Amino acid sequence: MKLRYGIGSAGRSVLIALLLLLALPVSAEPANGTERFENLAPEVQRLLGPFEGEWNQLTPERRERLVQGARRFQALSPQERRGLAQRFERWQNLPEERRQALRERFRRFQELSPDQQQALRDRLRRFRELEPQQRRALRRRFRELTPEQRERAVERFRARRRPPP
Repeated sequence: MKLRYGIGSAGRSVLIALLLLLALPVSAEPANGTERFENLAPEVQRLLGPFEGEWNQLTPERRERLVQGARRFQALSPQERRGLAQRFERWQNLPEERRQALRERFRRFQELSPDQQQALRDRLRRFRELEPQQRRALRRRFRELTPEQRERAVERFRARRRPPP
């Protein structure tokens, strides 16, 4: 049995308009209101003020990361905030080549497994726990290696990080 709906030309027009409206992209405004700069909390707006002019051009992911970072900053103690500000200033004063190298190192770190990342953090912690003279001696010994010796040392270090096949 064939059902037939009596839709006249006006009904067809409304149906087509409705289907076209459904095909349009929905607003990307998230429920938490971070999409629009003026919807942000005043303290977050103050922290993200330098981004206000370009806010609408930033991707939603970038805006969300900025908002989350501002909220984490707000949760820091005054001492932690000062330390962060000092590290940021040092970062800003680095030559662009050095910043690129650090970004690449961080990217490679992110590619490591969680176990490998933790092992690296543990090694760094142990290095930092050494007496300053011991750290200086290790750095000096590494600098005194020939490029080939350094490469072998780095390769041995990397081999210890790799999971067994």
